[in-house]
Amino acid sequence: MRKRGIDGTARMRKSDDKFGTETNGADADGKKHANEIDDADVERTANDCDCCFNFDGFDVDDDCDCDDDNDDWDSVPDVRIRARSDVDAGIDVHKAQHALAKLICSLGCPSIVSLVKELNPLFPLDYSTLKRNCLQIYEEDKLRVKHNLTNMDGQISLSVDVLRQYNLNGNDVEFMCLTAHFIDERWKLKRWVLGFRCISDDDSDCLDYAALNSLKDWGIEGKILSFTLAKSDTYTEMGEMIKDRVQEKKRLQLNGQLFCVKCCAEMFSLMVEDALKEINDIIHKLYELVAWKWYPLWHNTAFQLKNALDLENMGEFSSQKVRDFYDVPSADEWKKVECVYKLVERLYYVAKSVFLTKCSTANIFLHNLQELQTILSQESISSDSFTSNVAKKMLQRLDKYMDDMFLVLAIASVMDPRCKMTYIEYISSKSEISDGNSQSTLVFDAVRSLFGDYVNHDFERVHSMGDSTSSDSEKEFARTVERGSCNANWFQEYNQFIKSTSQPSKSDLDRYLEEPVLSWSQDFNVLRWWRAESPKYPILSKMARDFLAIPMSVATSYDAFKAEPIKADTRLLTFGRDLRDALMCTRTWA
Repeated sequence: MRKRGIDGTARMRKSDDKFGTETNGADADGKKHANEIDDADVERTANDCDCCFNFDGFDVDDDCDCDDDNDDWDSVPDVRIRARSDVDAGIDVHKAQHALAKLICSLGCPSIVSLVKELNPLFPLDYSTLKRNCLQIYEEDKLRVKHNLTNMDGQISLSVDVLRQYNLNGNDVEFMCLTAHFIDERWKLKRWVLGFRCISDDDSDCLDYAALNSLKDWGIEGKILSFTLAKSDTYTEMGEMIKDRVQEKKRLQLNGQLFCVKCCAEMFSLMVEDALKEINDIIHKLYELVAWKWYPLWHNTAFQLKNALDLENMGEFSSQKVRDFYDVPSADEWKKVECVYKLVERLYYVAKSVFLTKCSTANIFLHNLQELQTILSQESISSDSFTSNVAKKMLQRLDKYMDDMFLVLAIASVMDPRCKMTYIEYISSKSEISDGNSQSTLVFDAVRSLFGDYVNHDFERVHSMGDSTSSDSEKEFARTVERGSCNANWFQEYNQFIKSTSQPSKSDLDRYLEEPVLSWSQDFNVLRWWRAESPKYPILSKMARDFLAIPMSVATSYDAFKAEPIKADTRLLTFGRDLRDALMCTRTWA
């Protein structure tokens, strides 16, 4: 990361010989070398930002509000840059340009060009060639990625997010980000961006068709398992269009019940919004009363409430002077603030468990949401009417999400060896559905039906290989019958007798469910476990790979806590459509 001095400036360490420069600073004559990089040459003010650099070599937005801390300089690979004298000595400029383009694509960070210019102003930069190389690398990588997706032995889950940003004219611009989610053969969770388009750039000027066009371009409609979309209520028609397109290529499992997935992060954000609305007038008072700092993250709003409560408990607002100057909340209003803070705090700790994990797979959502459901249920019957009212509104939204997404959440939970069907039976014992059939029965039937599909698919795949899969004993039997050395009818009758008396072997699913569940561990890695156990469960492990990769939330990490639409990467907004799409995609194709 950049090193900042006391004066607020950002400095980079003096370059050493890994950049092709001398480190002693002077030769025998005491003169500086021509290719030395002095501290003054790399000094940057705190307002400097590489985010808005474009390939034409101009800074398009001097007032960029990008967060400088987003630039992780420690992650930049070792870039070997040579001075003009070295280039003249025989360095291949075209290879250097291509290497720089490869670096830009792998990081998705065009600000690398600014870094190169600062480290060595003499380095020859041909911007048109750099653009062309980036697009060429994108097209080459796209062929590789498309081949991997179409030939992988498994299904793919999709998500679509709508990002927003203001352009230089101050207009709100929307971008569609189509992402493929899957677990590869090494049991690594992958999130590959397949399309990043400004919706207004699309010929149809419509989010629905922008997503359909990207999907058609990749030709993977026949491999789609699920589709996750933020603001599913707003874009219901889009989900149905994608579903219809996929059904033209394949039969959806369980009649499509699992296809449309609602975003869990959106549900959390709406629950917090419901709670904060109840004290909206009080929050306006707190804006003036305390040094309120606005952050576009809903959990930070809760922390601001906690800060105000702490100041109130210390008596900071009890003096008459403060009360004469400010509209200080009453004792009853402070109680309401405390109630909302505690409820939102509960949401935050559950959200941390599902969004701020190293590997946010689908199996971790059900038991965490069940825990939150229990907490809100208890608060909804509180003796305090205000607390009860707020908790009921939050619980109502959570209950609806759980009803809509229960089957997807439960199947993924069964794929967790700490849960299996045991956890489903546990929660089913607490809540029976109205028709008398338990939730566990519904989940078990769904899991067995899905497993049957995987068995049939594996059977068809094996037998499509033809006679080459026939066993040696079957071939020998056929040759024996052809030679007439024995009675064929006798062998057929004997084989039938063997089949009728032998016990059928247990399936992967039966053996998996019969074994005891693992002891609970918070740091358990489900992908690591399945990677080790996949030889033992060759068919069930394929099913686990597909369902654990379903994105239960479009947003991940701290983006899941955003209280407003996620902004598009400002570093990419100045580029043309093709280059913007190329850089957004290639940096995720590792």
